[in-house]
Amino acid sequence: MVYCGKPSRACSNCRSRQAKCDRKQECGQCRRAGLQYPGPRDSNELVFRDQSQEVSRKVTTKSSRSIIPKSIIATTLEQAKALFFNRYVNGNAKTYDYIASFIPKTDWVSCLSAAVDAASLAYFSTQNSSPVVLKYARENYVLALRLVGEALQSRDQATKDPTLVSVLLLDLFEKLTRTHRSSDSWTKHMKGAIELVKLRGDAQFRSVLGLRLFLQFHSTLLIGCLQHNARVPCHLIELRREASQYIDSKDPKWNFSEIVLRFVALRAETREGRFKSKELLDTARRLDAELKVVAETVPPEWKYNIVMVPSPVEEVYGEYFHLYMDYHMTHTWNNIRIIRILLNELIREHYLSQADPAELSSIFSPESHHDDYAHVSDCILTLSTEIVASVPQYTQLPRHVNGSMSEPSSIEYSTHYPLIPRKNPLSHLPRISSSNSIQAKVKLGPQDFTLFETSRCYSLVFPLYVVGSLEVCSDSMQEWILTTLAFLKNIVGIKEAAVAAGYLKGREKINPWSLYAMIGSYSFSA
Repeated sequence: MVYCGKPSRACSNCRSRQAKCDRKQECGQCRRAGLQYPGPRDSNELVFRDQSQEVSRKVTTKSSRSIIPKSIIATTLEQAKALFFNRYVNGNAKTYDYIASFIPKTDWVSCLSAAVDAASLAYFSTQNSSPVVLKYARENYVLALRLVGEALQSRDQATKDPTLVSVLLLDLFEKLTRTHRSSDSWTKHMKGAIELVKLRGDAQFRSVLGLRLFLQFHSTLLIGCLQHNARVPCHLIELRREASQYIDSKDPKWNFSEIVLRFVALRAETREGRFKSKELLDTARRLDAELKVVAETVPPEWKYNIVMVPSPVEEVYGEYFHLYMDYHMTHTWNNIRIIRILLNELIREHYLSQADPAELSSIFSPESHHDDYAHVSDCILTLSTEIVASVPQYTQLPRHVNGSMSEPSSIEYSTHYPLIPRKNPLSHLPRISSSNSIQAKVKLGPQDFTLFETSRCYSLVFPLYVVGSLEVCSDSMQEWILTTLAFLKNIVGIKEAAVAAGYLKGREKINPWSLYAMIGSYSFSA
């Protein structure tokens, strides 16, 4: 699905001859050439170009020519869909839980069915490192692309919810399989997707599902902009303005996503060199201050408890960890912290290398410059510590931790809580010893974590990577992060954790949003 710009309405004869068509009832150019006038093109049918065959050619060239027995295909597909539904539909993430509502109805259209199969097989192949299943996933991806293209030829089908869901699932497929797109290719597909959402009109915002699909699309596009260092399209901003009439203005997720949108713009303009030092620093500070206000004014149910650990244990970095009422709240809190960290990192790096010293000296005195730099570094360290404090609630068996959960409070307090000792995947840990700890060693494994509990751990990988990649991250904190990532991979069964750990160990600088997109944790507001 590619946006091709405003199409020409000239008749086919004039376009092939590169002649100027007068688009009258009988084209003068055709009359003079002795050709039958075929009539003008309908521009409403030309907004999208069907490139299914071209994409099919590219995808199939990557696939092997091995033939998979049908019996194996059927069994594998069932397993893949069960795994996908447990992770994305019925699991804690529930990013696509609305898919279940389409299954028993006639809305379970062919393009959606093919898109679900493609995404399910892609997820299954990544979790089992199976190139054979990946080949089958790509075949379903090509089929889904063709069926979506057919749906887009009809305005009635194009505006239906299953069509947009199919587009979102195909985007997920590309992220799971790490399908490479150039920035130009991504921009064209992004514009095509925006045209599809615009076609749905205001009616989509008056439907609960329609509004949710827009929010998920909005989040996906923001992550794509961060991944490709692109500007936020003005049409998305217009759509957001229309949607705001139907959304609670006090919703922390919505307010957070507004600041993320401006953060995307800041990154793009900084990369293009449009900002002077003072403008960049002022904008970054303003966004950070607004995010701080969002965090300080969350509703009471969003506040978390701080649990003090009576004596040092390997499972907790420092002296305390956090307990949240809801997984989605943890996810949003950490997203707020990550954006604040990246804003302050932008300021810090600007101080260190990017700023003109003469320009900085005209903005700050040497004393204020030093104080501000120290404040920024302290802020990054504090936010990093809060992120690692959010981890034990989910890496320690969640059903055990949540049994100690009480009503949230803005007041910090001490709770003596019995942690479950776990086997360190990097080294043998000593027995945990505290007044209320369980004394027996417990060896955890994937069987100890339900699929529901495992799905909640996925959202820990990206925050841990961000913190571990910071220059202010101490050796002890990075060692704890690597140990935790190894635990997530070896014990919980999250293979993406090994990818994040590999980047950290190799000190390889990457665009962090590429990792975020690959993990499939791109739900700022959905």
